[in-house]
Amino acid sequence: MADLTHMNLQQLRNFRDHDVEDVLKAIRKCREEDDGGVPPLGKLVDDKHNTGDNLDKEHQALQLGPMVKESDLVNGQTLEKAMKKTGGAMAKLLKDQEEFFEELKDGLDETIEKMEKTKQDNMDSIDAQTLLQNFSGLDGTFSSGSEDDD
Repeated sequence: MADLTHMNLQQLRNFRDHDVEDVLKAIRKCREEDDGGVPPLGKLVDDKHNTGDNLDKEHQALQLGPMVKESDLVNGQTLEKAMKKTGGAMAKLLKDQEEFFEELKDGLDETIEKMEKTKQDNMDSIDAQTLLQNFSGLDGTFSSGSEDDD
């Protein structure tokens, strides 16, 4: 992670382009279907995901088979409800984190843009007369050194 103890334009760019972007990519990877066809968590628990190999269309998230029916021996429906609730909370957390990091990236973009503009404005505000006034003391320093040598 970038050292952000001092405001440095290049470090802010690196933080935005690498650290923040890497987190966003990881979150999006969890929220989107992968190349192998594995559905994202949010889709698994929203009761809209169906697979052809699960005969019980009512209970797609876990595919528990006969265990999904409530009985004295097994509480499959309770387990399935708890898993859907937990999975839904995790999917919401990932969505919220993605929104947060997108806002952070937008804020960093804005900050970097303002810093670049301020830097340019500061450079533009230095005119030739001001520069000469700042260096006027150097004239005496250089001339006095050459007089001592004579």
